[in-house]
Amino acid sequence: MDKLCSHWVGQTNLNTCNCSRKATSDYLDKALTSWPASTPASERGSDVMRPWDELADWYWQYWNEIETGLTLLKSSDQIPSNPLRDELVGLYFRHVHPLCPIFEEAEFYEKYYLEGDDLAFLQCVSLLEFQSMMFAASLHLNSHQICQTQYTSTFQCHEELFKIAKNTYHASHDASPIASTRAALLLSYWSPYDSEKQSNSYWVDQAFEKAKVARLFEPHHNLRAISSGRRKLLWWCCLLRNRLLAFGLHRCGSLHEDTSPGTLPSQEDFGLEATSPQFMDKASKQQSINNFILQCELSQMISWILQFQGRRDSGKESERLQGVVDASELLEVSSLLSALTEWGKKVEYPLEDIAERFPPGICNMPCQLTRIFYNSAIVSLCLSYTHLDPLDFSPIAADFAETALREVKEAVSRIAKITEILAYKVDSNDIPLSIGAWITIPIGVKLVFIHNSADFANPASEIREMHSLFNVLYILKHRFTGGKFLCNMLDAVVSHIFLAGGKNSRQEVTGLLQDAIAIIAKGLAHGIVPNAKL
Repeated sequence: MDKLCSHWVGQTNLNTCNCSRKATSDYLDKALTSWPASTPASERGSDVMRPWDELADWYWQYWNEIETGLTLLKSSDQIPSNPLRDELVGLYFRHVHPLCPIFEEAEFYEKYYLEGDDLAFLQCVSLLEFQSMMFAASLHLNSHQICQTQYTSTFQCHEELFKIAKNTYHASHDASPIASTRAALLLSYWSPYDSEKQSNSYWVDQAFEKAKVARLFEPHHNLRAISSGRRKLLWWCCLLRNRLLAFGLHRCGSLHEDTSPGTLPSQEDFGLEATSPQFMDKASKQQSINNFILQCELSQMISWILQFQGRRDSGKESERLQGVVDASELLEVSSLLSALTEWGKKVEYPLEDIAERFPPGICNMPCQLTRIFYNSAIVSLCLSYTHLDPLDFSPIAADFAETALREVKEAVSRIAKITEILAYKVDSNDIPLSIGAWITIPIGVKLVFIHNSADFANPASEIREMHSLFNVLYILKHRFTGGKFLCNMLDAVVSHIFLAGGKNSRQEVTGLLQDAIAIIAKGLAHGIVPNAKL
């Protein structure tokens, strides 16, 4: 038997197999038919293995190995060919990895660039993971690079690479939980902002499901496949993606907070990547790592705000419609705002300095995103309280209404100034689609006050900030399907504002502001463009 097995195995090199299933099957079937028939099961014990049974078992085990080899060869048709593949790998580690550091950079670099075999890198990442990487990286291809491919547009390129990875995900029933978690996180960057179920939040839910199977929230559990530090980073990537999507898309109900997040990531968790980066210089890598840790820290406060808003809106919906706000709620809002402000004093100015000190490029974009997230958190926390009527509430509530309005205006202005940097000083292909969800409310706020106020201290500055916000939106519209949706949604907001006409009183203006924000929140949460209604 051993001699026969070794003879047959020698007929096929699994690493270079190009035979068809039919040819292999015919060859083995002929051998099977020449083998002596096995004894019927009724005439032998269940623990007795006859030659026929032994060969049959071996046959199917061997055939599974052959199919694995064939799948590996076929995978070359399922991933981009060079030079596009090399460009996508570089784009991935320069633009996606800093925001979602789920792979061992040094290990991948060695396998991809230093091994002789063209597909050697599939030894350290699965086909599923690599296809997901290619999709996420494609979101940063420029038009010239797209023209060198078989794709006719950026929209087609994004969609086709997403579909390939999505289909592999659903077909990979035996994929490890860690590989599936990584793939799902990267597929969560698919955000057409329509009613498609399998986009953004769907994939984050998938990632959490697989992450819990892998028990990633336990850093020292099963370290054979992944280091303790990378396990922690992968778990925090799940938390971060979930919190940012739930917050940016106004989906409080999609928040995953049923498992302890554990301690924050640290420089040590990045291992060799922190000291010997492969895709950027050491200073940029250090700033990239620090920025990721800051985003994780900020996401904790974002989670607190989401949980507070969820409790508030579910328990007091009828009261809020009547404008009723009690002292305990204002006290909690004030506490959250103080925590945000203190964090901002520690982080916002250093980040602003870094953004100005570093040249436009690799480490600049993530820092600008962190600043936008921070200021958006202030806007979201305070916006609901700008509509409080000073005549209907206690002096404390009246004062808080003025504070909330001031905080919203100042935070929106800071966001607009950041988009000016993005629109004019950063390569447009570096700008991620996700930023669109974070600038729509600032645009809505600006539109309402520009249309209904004549007391601006610096009207020219207001118009310039508005232009910067719209310029970034224009960039997104021409690069992403989701960008088109955002523009259509804001068309509905503009229609609502202008159909409402000019408002004179503070209460009328803030009431219109609440209506405009409601249109945006509904559109982002459900992927639909609501009608403008008065």
